Amino acid sequence: MKYMLLMQFSEKNVDFPKLDEWKPEEIQAHIQFMKQTNAGLAVAGGLVDAQGLAMPETARIVRSHSGGAPVVTESPHQPW
Repeated sequence: MKYMLLMQFSEKNVDFPKLDEWKPEEIQAHIQFMKQTNAGLAVAGGLVDAQGLAMPETARIVRSHSGGAPVVTESPHQPW
């Protein structure tokens, strides 16, 4: 069984700055953490792929339900 790991949060209830406000050393620490996480998954045989995503303003959310076409929102910041 494989899983997709995503980081998602709402700007309404976070207690940390936006990514474009991070200090260079904070970005490097985050990258190092992700590399270590990916290495651990690879050693365990669970890593299939690791890719970064584009910035949130380019995101789309696709919701599927039975009996109809998928609904695509223009941004994760729109109401459900």
